[in-house]
Amino acid sequence: MEPVNRSKAKREVQTRQRVWLQGVLEAQGLKPAQLAKGAGASTSTLTRFLNDEDYTGTLTAETIERIKRTYDVPGPDEAERFDPLLEARRLAPEDMPAAQRAALAALTAGRKGVEAWTIHGAALQGVGVSPGDVMLVDLVEVPRAGDIVCAEIHEQGTRRVVFRIYEKPYLVAVGFDPRSRVPIVVDDRNVIVRGVVTDRLASRRG
Repeated sequence: MEPVNRSKAKREVQTRQRVWLQGVLEAQGLKPAQLAKGAGASTSTLTRFLNDEDYTGTLTAETIERIKRTYDVPGPDEAERFDPLLEARRLAPEDMPAAQRAALAALTAGRKGVEAWTIHGAALQGVGVSPGDVMLVDLVEVPRAGDIVCAEIHEQGTRRVVFRIYEKPYLVAVGFDPRSRVPIVVDDRNVIVRGVVTDRLASRRG
């Protein structure tokens, strides 16, 4: 009976990891080969893990850690469900690496109303903004055409934060995923511009 239980437990791990990996791919707008290359993982391993139903292996801790670190996402066991709609997360200074924390302190010295957000989505990859980058949002700055802005979208009782290019009255994505390219109208009621991105701290990749 014990081998059967072990087999069942392993299948549960596989299922949880596959759901997690599919969520990461959807959120980043990437194909498995692209995600593997960015994280320095084996392309064949990820592709086989996702597509081969007879594959009995699971993702190694090293592979998961590489994906987590590269794309700044929680692991498959760190959240009940990976949310593909999560485009950005508010970042506290204590959660940042020492180098980024020092850069943040230098950039925000004497400034009030500045927030740090880490990017999860791929809506701005066309202008060089990648998952893991940290955006500094000035809540006082008035947005101008062409600015990258932080905006809130309120719909059906939920609140979602997105980063887009501001082209009044629209928020525009410049990513490679066609689903993100639909312009969003800023109506100052359901869609509100919170602030303007004044600085960006690029994540370490590779």
